[in-house]
Amino acid sequence: MFNISKVNVALLTVLFLISVSVYGITLNVPGNSDYVIYFNFEELITDEVEGEFADIANIFEELGIPKILGIYGKNSLGGPGQLLKFAIFLEEDFEDSFLDMLSGLPVGLVLPGEISDKTLISILSLLSNDRLAVTQFVKNTLYEIPVGTFGKLYVIRSNTNIYVCFNNYIAQSTKAMLDAKVPVYSVSTKDEYVFYYKALKFSPVGALLYQLSDFYGTPSSEEAFLIKNGEEYHFELSVSKSYVEYERKLALSRIGALKGHYFLKDSPYTFGFRLDMMESVKQMLMFGLLEQVNGDDERFVKAFEGFLDSIESVFGSISEDNFLISVKYIPEYEKDVMLILGLLKVNGLSYKLLQDKKIALISSEELTFDKADTEFDVFSDDSHLYLKANVQFDELNGYIEFKITALQSGNTVISCNFANPSLILEYLMETGEEFFEGTYEEEYDYYEEEYDEEYEEYEEEYEETTTEEIPAEEITTEEVAWGEYSDVEYELADMLDRISYAVFDFLDYEGIQEVDLNTLYDYGYIDYIPENMEMKTLVFDEGYVFTIILYTFSDVDAYPENVQSILSYKGWTSDVWNNKLSLILVYYPNMAQ
Repeated sequence: MFNISKVNVALLTVLFLISVSVYGITLNVPGNSDYVIYFNFEELITDEVEGEFADIANIFEELGIPKILGIYGKNSLGGPGQLLKFAIFLEEDFEDSFLDMLSGLPVGLVLPGEISDKTLISILSLLSNDRLAVTQFVKNTLYEIPVGTFGKLYVIRSNTNIYVCFNNYIAQSTKAMLDAKVPVYSVSTKDEYVFYYKALKFSPVGALLYQLSDFYGTPSSEEAFLIKNGEEYHFELSVSKSYVEYERKLALSRIGALKGHYFLKDSPYTFGFRLDMMESVKQMLMFGLLEQVNGDDERFVKAFEGFLDSIESVFGSISEDNFLISVKYIPEYEKDVMLILGLLKVNGLSYKLLQDKKIALISSEELTFDKADTEFDVFSDDSHLYLKANVQFDELNGYIEFKITALQSGNTVISCNFANPSLILEYLMETGEEFFEGTYEEEYDYYEEEYDEEYEEYEEEYEETTTEEIPAEEITTEEVAWGEYSDVEYELADMLDRISYAVFDFLDYEGIQEVDLNTLYDYGYIDYIPENMEMKTLVFDEGYVFTIILYTFSDVDAYPENVQSILSYKGWTSDVWNNKLSLILVYYPNMAQ
């Protein structure tokens, strides 16, 4: 015995499973349609899906119904009445109202003409829960079939296809096509395609991308397909565009934007994007890095002012115990990049500057990065947006790789490779349930109750750290003996030492403010402005100042590493890169370090 409501849903599904035994058929749809789609469900129907409707699947098998389908229609929900109907029926039992919900949508189905009238009448009779008065379908004649409670289907048989429409307008357009009153659009199916889609009038996905970030050029149409190879799938959607020449050049500049970035080979999560094409992602990046620098929003915005404008593209890879961020920067902004890298280093991160490649690497672990390293790889794809995630769930593995690429033609291609899609979906559903049904509410209430107490404790600890002096015995440095380095190196270290103390003296006596070498000289804190030296400061709302002094070792008989060692003995934190030394100072009121 069959459950009638379940049979109604499943038998409607038959309209999405009907096919012919030979592929390569031609589907004709009205030329005023907005889109045409076809599916080959033979590759998509799994044992698990068939198990849900095993009794119905047996009927399909007996009727000799294979699995291919064409769909066409308008990019519309059918008007406000259809939306109201959806809202009403969603409150009812889904299986009993499913056909009534679909009735009225501007959608038509294209079925192979080889299906006999007897088979079609049998299916439609079960869908309508009643015996049909129709005994045969005369070609090019429109038939109205009652389904569900008060829904309707419209059926037309032509010489080559059968059309089942959910909306009277679509049915009338189809009839007009068969009467040669409306142009015909034909699409031939391909054996290797599981799914094919063509937008005939405009580009819905292209319009969406246009709103988000890809606003170079005007989308005109789009085409997509899905291919299955074993357990792996390849999806590709191409958006055709029209351009003025200036815009075309800008669009083509995105090609290969991520090439050359480094990433962790075995990382389960990797991503990359061009920053100028994704302004909103800048905000996401800012909030993400904010967690690393342990500051408030205003401090973060000030600290990264100019830094984000210096970034061309970002590529990240994340593993369970490490992450690597690869940043391509504009050479003119190198000082800003160094300032931020120094700030990140103070907060426990490691970095490596590959100046010849204009790339900065940021990691949670110490970076050695030499040619012997095997944990890194170089990205070589032409895409300008990239995302890949590997999923492991119940000892099974799946992955999804998503990218957006600009072609030399100016078209935009969205491609996606994935394996075990059901596994990925199950993983996402399981993760979502754990997040929303777990301890979310309890954690929210806890943080809401404890916030004031924790903030007071933070203020007390902050006051203690900003008013107490650091005992000299707590400063651990390697002793440097006189004569171990050259006189020039000692003189340079002494000069940097004096200027560092001059910075602190200036801030002590003149108040918290930005300071540079010219200011120190004008106020008399230094006697001259050294050559090859630059200084930049940031003032934070908390009342302290972050300063970086940059010295370039050009035409100087000295080694930066030796000067760094002498400064370390004197108690200063510094870094050496590309024949330059950066001295990092953090000033608190009444305390220098």
